[in-house]
Amino acid sequence: MTVFSRTHDQGDIGTLCYLPLVNIPLTKAVYVGGSTLIIVYIAIFVGIIYLFAVMPQRRMRRAQAQLMTKLTVGVEIITTGGLYGTVTELEDGDTLLIEVAEDTEVRIAKAAISRILDDTSAADTPQPDSPESSE
Repeated sequence: MTVFSRTHDQGDIGTLCYLPLVNIPLTKAVYVGGSTLIIVYIAIFVGIIYLFAVMPQRRMRRAQAQLMTKLTVGVEIITTGGLYGTVTELEDGDTLLIEVAEDTEVRIAKAAISRILDDTSAADTPQPDSPESSE
């Protein structure tokens, strides 16, 4: 009974192993699963890249496009640099004018708009009760 038998006549590369109690040598067909496993790993890696890189970027582009549809003259905005202003003119192309102070207008790119300030959400939020009124 040979559990593992090696033939050394072909050198280290050509060694053969035999299955226990069976006289069938193991061949290269046994190692086919390794290349299939690499393809599975690559597919999983591409899926992870898609989930963490492509989907959030696509979501941000949709949100920015929705923001641009709400953009009209007179809307208060905040830029990505933290500049507050009111839209005074929508220019052709990718720029607009905002008024940041009285008689002070700044030309910015539409892509630099971070969000639109909504006065209705501030008016709808309940104010906390003051300690004096609860007495």
